[in-house]
Amino acid sequence: MRRVVATAMAGAVLLAACGRDQGATNARAWRTARPLDQTIRHRLPGRRFVAGCEDPRVTGGLASDYRRESVVAGPLAIYPARSEFPRLPRDDFAPVSDSGPARYGALEAAVTVAPGARVTVSVPREDQRSLALLFDSTRWSDANRGYTVREGDRAVTFPGCRAPYTQYSGGFVVTRPQCAHLIVQAQGARPVRATVSFGARAC
Repeated sequence: MRRVVATAMAGAVLLAACGRDQGATNARAWRTARPLDQTIRHRLPGRRFVAGCEDPRVTGGLASDYRRESVVAGPLAIYPARSEFPRLPRDDFAPVSDSGPARYGALEAAVTVAPGARVTVSVPREDQRSLALLFDSTRWSDANRGYTVREGDRAVTFPGCRAPYTQYSGGFVVTRPQCAHLIVQAQGARPVRATVSFGARAC
C-alpha cells in the first residue's frame, strides 16, 4: 500500500506502540497537560518541524476503533502503522526514478494527538539515512516525483489542539523495509521508544 503525499492529502494516523504498560504509566502526565489555545507552525534548525493547530489535516474519516490499527504511545497514534505497514511488499520501497538522487514515494499516514498534549516524534540517529517524517505541507511536491530522505524531517512536534483529538495528515519517506524505533517525547513525560514495522513483518 504505497500512498503518496501531494498538495491535497487525505489523512491516516501516526504513532508507535511501545507497550501498554509504559503508555498507561505516562497517561496521567499527558492528561494533566495544559490545553493549547493556539500553536503557530514553524521550522527549527536541524530538520525539525513544529506543526500548528491549523496545519493541513482531516477532521474525520477514521473508524471509531482506529487505534486498534495504529501504533499508539500515550496521547499519540500513528494510523495504519499496526495493521498495514508491516505487510507492505518490498516493491513499495523501491525508488520511483533511476536518475539523480534516489527519490521514493511517500508512505501516507495520519497522526492523532489527544487534547492538551504536545508530543514530539523523532527518528533515531541509526535510522536517519533511511527514514524521515513528512508532515510539513511546504515540503510536499508532485507525488510522481517522489522525495529524498533529506526532504523530510528528523523530528516533528504535534500539539493536541481540540477534542476528541487533533488529526494531522502526512507520512514517511522510507528507503527500505525496516523495524524503526521512533522516539516519542510527550511534554511532561519521559521519552519512550515506539516500534514501527515498515514492511518488516514482526519487529
